[in-house]
Amino acid sequence: MYLPPSGYDKLMRVNEKLYDTQKWSDENVNVEYIKQGYVLFEKSEVMIKKNKMTLLVQLLNPEFSGKIRVYLDPNASETTSYGVGGFKLAGGDAKSYYVKKGSEVAFKLQSKNYEEEYKHLYGDCATFFDANVKKFDWSDLAKNIFDYTKECK
Repeated sequence: MYLPPSGYDKLMRVNEKLYDTQKWSDENVNVEYIKQGYVLFEKSEVMIKKNKMTLLVQLLNPEFSGKIRVYLDPNASETTSYGVGGFKLAGGDAKSYYVKKGSEVAFKLQSKNYEEEYKHLYGDCATFFDANVKKFDWSDLAKNIFDYTKECK
């Protein structure tokens, strides 16, 4: 399901574009809708504490979700942010997301557990894992998933 975002969300997404759209690799995503600013929701099994539930979740990385899908955690706390006049200058990053690797059930990935889950997420691609094994920085999550998806076909 694709839904149109609010005007504020469109403004914020302009600054979040990291990569050229020609590098996007998930053929299951309608790229034209994403370019227009729509957000993608999909049905997925998610572990909430010890319960497996089927939920409608927002996919945050539709551009490069071929191997690892990242979903919004609506209850995630955020890092401390700094702003002036309503504009956020730094911080405010989510401390958790729901992550689904391949056909597995999505699980909650928290910033404090990223190093522990690193091998589970990237360990099946030796070239990527060996080159990045010391890079557990939470702020690099999107870049790591993008590079992993691109490098490990």
